[in-house]
Amino acid sequence: MKRIFLVIIMTIALIISTVYAFATSNSDDNAEAVSSVKKMQSDEVKKITVQFHDKEKKISNKYRVKSLKKLFNSKYYIRTPQKDTGKGWIYTIRGKSKNGKVISKITIVDAKHISISGKTYKVAKLNLKKFRYYFKNGNKTPIFSSKKIRSVNIQFQGKYKNIKNKNKIKKLKKIFSHAKIVQTKNIAGKGWIYRIRAKNKKGKVLEDVIILDKNHISYMDDTYKCKINLKKLDKLFKMNRY
Repeated sequence: MKRIFLVIIMTIALIISTVYAFATSNSDDNAEAVSSVKKMQSDEVKKITVQFHDKEKKISNKYRVKSLKKLFNSKYYIRTPQKDTGKGWIYTIRGKSKNGKVISKITIVDAKHISISGKTYKVAKLNLKKFRYYFKNGNKTPIFSSKKIRSVNIQFQGKYKNIKNKNKIKKLKKIFSHAKIVQTKNIAGKGWIYRIRAKNKKGKVLEDVIILDKNHISYMDDTYKCKINLKKLDKLFKMNRY
């Protein structure tokens, strides 16, 4: 009986020591990743560049920079040396100071891996759609500019309308193309007027825009200053909001 008890105690001790050794090693291995992400998210970073192949986009709008920083939030960073020899990558993100000095450099290998100084880490799933959007547009925010839009679904409170008329879709695009759209501080809990979903011919949502008020819209979970002519939208949608 004593021998069995001793074996159990030794087994538990071995498990605890192994877990501790792994945790310590894992923490040491991840230190560089955690440090680089903290530097990227620091106040010292005032602008960010997003590189895809040999092309690069500069982002200086402070709210867009803030949004981009948040994309690196992850609950874990797991060192994956077997991925270090991989040849491909998607984006390289450089966080820079006001004077252009590189504070942090992080390479996105795929949706679940980043690379820092040649070392690869597994992370929580990254929002590649936003990285792609920021690379494509920089500080600009084109709304309803896609040529693939075939229909538009409009929601006002509990009312819905679906528009497939090409001329009406063209008018909607024109309203937003004439508006100056600039990312700003997020507005929370103020309600909204219209929700507009643009879809392709298969019914897939390409863009989802929420009109918060006549001066603000919400797009991709961010808030933008945007003077919208609500009367034109009311007329176009044939919605009676009053």
